[in-house]
Amino acid sequence: TITGGVAAPGDADQGSGGGIRAQGAASIVLNDVVLSGNSATADGGGISLESIGNVSIGTLTITNSVISGNHAGDAGGGVETDGNGLVTINGSTIAENTCVNQGAGVWLDAGGASLNMTGDVVRDNRAITMLAGGIGNAGTGNVSLVSCTIEDNFSGGTGGGFGDAVNMGNLTVTNSLFLDNTAVGSGGGIQEGGPQTTITGTVFDNNTSTGNGGGLFV
Repeated sequence: TITGGVAAPGDADQGSGGGIRAQGAASIVLNDVVLSGNSATADGGGISLESIGNVSIGTLTITNSVISGNHAGDAGGGVETDGNGLVTINGSTIAENTCVNQGAGVWLDAGGASLNMTGDVVRDNRAITMLAGGIGNAGTGNVSLVSCTIEDNFSGGTGGGFGDAVNMGNLTVTNSLFLDNTAVGSGGGIQEGGPQTTITGTVFDNNTSTGNGGGLFV
């Protein structure tokens, strides 16, 4: 269990990674870990993978773990990556994380980072002002969600369950559930505008938006 960590001050490097900060070509593996109650004044309240530049490709693998109750003053309340890293999350729970701006549960910041999630629950995460209550992407990387449950997440902007900040990434969703997510803007369940969005065998139920697309806005 990693808890009570604080990264501060400000919206800069030293303010990222409340519980764990990894940078460069780091390879981080979390098995059966609880990452809870950490905070960062910038990005990555729980964990931040700072993998900047084409030659510094870090990896983060999370398995059978709980990332909960973490907070970011900017983006990525639970998990955040910046640059070209690879994030893999399997059989884990991302819950009750908050951020002021973007990607309360999981956030891919600018760059080409990719995210693969299988058998995960992403619930009750809150992005207070901008977008992506559950999961968000601000780069050109691919996001794949397989057999995941995305529920009860909130965005003060677009994308209650999932949001794409720059509409440059691809999204693939397979055999998943988007339930009871809320966006003040468009896309209560999903907001996406990237080159390709593929959704197969997935249920959208009771997602809401005061903009366009209560379930899905593409």
